[in-house]
Amino acid sequence: MLQIVAAIEFLHADGYVHRDIKPENILVKFAGRNQTLPIYKLGDFGLADQVDAYDGCARSQCGTPDYMAPEIHLGKAYQRSVDIFALGVVLFELLSDSLPIRGRDEYERRQCIVKNTYKRLYPKKFFYPWAERCHFQLTELVSDCMAYNPSHRPSARKCQAVLSELYVSGGFPDLPETEIFH
Repeated sequence: MLQIVAAIEFLHADGYVHRDIKPENILVKFAGRNQTLPIYKLGDFGLADQVDAYDGCARSQCGTPDYMAPEIHLGKAYQRSVDIFALGVVLFELLSDSLPIRGRDEYERRQCIVKNTYKRLYPKKFFYPWAERCHFQLTELVSDCMAYNPSHRPSARKCQAVLSELYVSGGFPDLPETEIFH
């Protein structure tokens, strides 16, 4: 996820918002001597837009509904923090093997987001046993990313710092180093 967060941070620093961050838009390529080094890339920039061109806000209602922030569903002006909300949903899904959104259909799932009634992440629900070693930091990061109020969401740089610290401190399993650390 570090490489994806770095890509989001790069986009945001350049004044862009992706608006469709979801697992299907995360591409994986294997490199290295034995093709075992995963390289993750963020794809599908069809909905990306430069938010600074609109006084720092975008207004169009677009993206994949289960990953869209409340402000998009409500038709409000929004900023880069919508990508952080989507990142939180992706992290939740990665850690628990389920979406935080409840509902039988798109309307009910949309209401779940708009009314701030999505599931919270609990260590007992982690899909991967290794995640329990750093459960406090991970649950806090996911919760912060999915904050209902956009101004309460961390920046991509802050997310990258938290994930980097977890990696360096041994919170994640032994994974190959990536160019993020160089």
